[in-house]
Amino acid sequence: MRSIRRALSLPLVIGVPVLVLLGGGFSSWFVADRLSREFDSLLLIKARDLSALVQWRGGTNKKMEFNFSDELMPEFSSETRPEYFELWTESGRVIERSRSLRGAHLLRSPKSIDAPQIRNVELPDGRSGRLINLEFTPDGEDVVSRRSARRASKPRDSSNHHEAWVETPNVRVHLALATSTVELDRLIQQVFGLYFGITALVTIAIILWLRVVLQRGLQPLDDFANQVANIGTTNLSERLTLLQEIEELAPLKDRTNALLESIEAALVRERNFSANVAHELRTPVAELKCLAEVGLLNPLDSEGSHGFLMDAKEIAENMERIVEQLLSLATIEAGVPVSTRELFDPRTLVDDVCASLSVNLNADQPKLIIRLPTGALILGDLERLTLMLRNLLENAIQYSPPNTPVEVDIEVAGPDCWSLSVTNTAEGLRQADLPLMYNRFWRKELSRTSGRHSGLGLALVKSFAQALALEVTTGLAESGRLKISISTGS
Repeated sequence: MRSIRRALSLPLVIGVPVLVLLGGGFSSWFVADRLSREFDSLLLIKARDLSALVQWRGGTNKKMEFNFSDELMPEFSSETRPEYFELWTESGRVIERSRSLRGAHLLRSPKSIDAPQIRNVELPDGRSGRLINLEFTPDGEDVVSRRSARRASKPRDSSNHHEAWVETPNVRVHLALATSTVELDRLIQQVFGLYFGITALVTIAIILWLRVVLQRGLQPLDDFANQVANIGTTNLSERLTLLQEIEELAPLKDRTNALLESIEAALVRERNFSANVAHELRTPVAELKCLAEVGLLNPLDSEGSHGFLMDAKEIAENMERIVEQLLSLATIEAGVPVSTRELFDPRTLVDDVCASLSVNLNADQPKLIIRLPTGALILGDLERLTLMLRNLLENAIQYSPPNTPVEVDIEVAGPDCWSLSVTNTAEGLRQADLPLMYNRFWRKELSRTSGRHSGLGLALVKSFAQALALEVTTGLAESGRLKISISTGS
């Protein structure tokens, strides 16, 4: 089963740390690259400073002079972690090298170069380092008098002043300068270690934070689910509430509460239906049982048997009517198509209904008044409309006082635009009773004397009307006249 919590947690728990790691890695690489560039920049500056110490001396003794002092640059003669340099001409003749080389040579460029070249190398003492190759032409200057003055004031020290004689000026000189990158590498490792250490801590903090945030964010959903789980058939009257007003859950709460209301109403109808069916069938079943017991105890003559059987037949017909109405309601509610539309004369509808009611009418019952259009045809389901009109008339006849009129009116504006209404006198009926009339087995207390009336007729009319896309309207006049109309709604 898919989980919203997992669907949110996995992308966040995986995605956010990955982004943090990528961000930390990029930042570490950027810092390391900047440190390496700064290191190379300082190496280039130092190489140019060394190249500036090489000068061409003119005059009678033409020579190349390297004005270098070990005291000013002790890193080239140090016993621990020294740096290295070497100078040579295009012919390969070494002009000068640092004491730290101790007879070794630095890596030289295989050919003439126009721009400085920097690379990673292994230093003579085995450490990792960076080496720069630089090619330049020494500056020329006539400094004979200055040199003579310097020689007169101070004796020559080979450790501070070095000379290499050459025969021609403007010769190209090569310089190789190398220094250790151990400290740089350690610093870069520390940078990477620091960034990835911080990233790991941040990742763990984010995962814990996301867990707490998701737990708190989804808590209203858990509370909502617990409320739904606690609702059963015994407490359908309860409604869901939100402990916190959550915008996304509000529509779900409203729709679920509406669904609970519908389920509760349906369950109430079902319970009432079961009770009403039992009530309606209990009386005819008891009558049949009583008749059977009387017949077994008392022998009947032919005339008595006839009356006995007629009573049993009437009871059976009443039970059959109830069962047929229940089956019709079940068919409609199951969604079975019921409509077979056809053109017919409304007189055919009224004649069929009156024929079925004529055997039950007597002089004391209400008088039927029928008003029909002449020559008009309507489009509809004749069989279902006949059942609906018969139920309306039976209901009107049984509820109307004796010798009061029951009116049947049919108005036709076109085959698809017509209305059918039944009007009768309804004693004791109130406006508040009108919505209840279409409930199954609903009857006013005064009308419960009729054994033929089950309280399903108007419910069946309403269900058939909905299935046939017809409208049912009910009105009660001040005179007590009840009018029920069925129309196409056009």
